[in-house]
Amino acid sequence: MASSDDFYTAARLLNRPDTARSMGEGWETRRRRAAGHDFAVLRLAFAGHIRQLIVDTAHFKYNASAEIAVQACAQEPVPAADSAAWTPLLGRTRLQPDTRHVLAGPASGDGDGEPVTAIRLDAFPDGGISRLRVIGRISPAARRLAGYRWFNSLPADQAVRCLAGAGLPPELASELAGRRPLGGDWLAGLGQQTGAARPARRPAGMSAGALGAIAAMLAGPAAPPAEPAG
Repeated sequence: MASSDDFYTAARLLNRPDTARSMGEGWETRRRRAAGHDFAVLRLAFAGHIRQLIVDTAHFKYNASAEIAVQACAQEPVPAADSAAWTPLLGRTRLQPDTRHVLAGPASGDGDGEPVTAIRLDAFPDGGISRLRVIGRISPAARRLAGYRWFNSLPADQAVRCLAGAGLPPELASELAGRRPLGGDWLAGLGQQTGAARPARRPAGMSAGALGAIAAMLAGPAAPPAEPAG
């Protein structure tokens, strides 16, 4: 979304899905001689809880970033890089040249705390990084939003096939596909909440199993029941 310096190559290369084949396919800034450091702000595809960071300095043998720190935010829209809304996610950490680093995220990666929407990668003293990967778990609300967005964007025939595959009769599948775009509260309107023991009501011809399959498709699989303490 933003970076302090893209002198040689841009920070947007950091999250390319491939592996960098040279320094020219990573993020490289001009060499910093004065005080300060470089940064890159990256928006996550979906809000979630971070448990691991992978920072790769492949091919940067003599000009890799010496250290990094990572800040996180949970705001929408993502704030400016100098906003007070950023909070520490990873303390200042030493990097090695031409090395893939696997770094543990915070304890909140298990699902506690607010879902993270973006990170700010601080590179000391300057940028020399090939790739950055953010590993974690998408939040339930973001998963539901993604499911509805995906389903509403499908071609009509493909939407019908997905619903039929979930167990709906062809006529009901066609009718439901024709109601799109479905709002994010559509399942709640049927009395179906993700993880609920059983739906309260459903359209004629829609079995409980089909409704559960549609709920999993749109909102994600139900969380397993919590184990009793002790």
